[in-house]
Amino acid sequence: MSEDKKAEILQMIDKISIFGGLNAEQAGKILDQSKYLVVASDENVMLQGMSPKSIYVVLKGRVEVYEESNNKIYPMMFMGEGECFGEVEILGIFPNMASVKTVEETEFIEIPKNQLHKFSHKDMKIFNILILNMAREACRRLAKSDKSLMEYMCK
Repeated sequence: MSEDKKAEILQMIDKISIFGGLNAEQAGKILDQSKYLVVASDENVMLQGMSPKSIYVVLKGRVEVYEESNNKIYPMMFMGEGECFGEVEILGIFPNMASVKTVEETEFIEIPKNQLHKFSHKDMKIFNILILNMAREACRRLAKSDKSLMEYMCK
């Protein structure tokens, strides 16, 4: 990732949910170990059932999260700027629960799983903040799902 792109991303640090509580220097260390990606519209970024490789943060654009079952596609949600996906599978140590595809050209930060684990040895403070933020995001999504399920059941 170029220094210019890194500086641009650091300007929007407050919009990136899993960077909450990190200062610019700490976020910069994460970006140094991350990849910057631009993915065309209608491309899969993550596939259901595959082994998780990375956490993805949407910088610009939108993605659709969907599940496949019995040869049918079930849309689950859309995600946009500052939101992340892939963290639940890495925290839970299980295959990708859903697929994710771009619905327009989308820019991402890709934080590879192995780089995340290296922070547990190199900088425990950054690692702990990231894990806490990932858990918080997973809990927020779970709360939304619970609410949607309850609303559906009460109809």
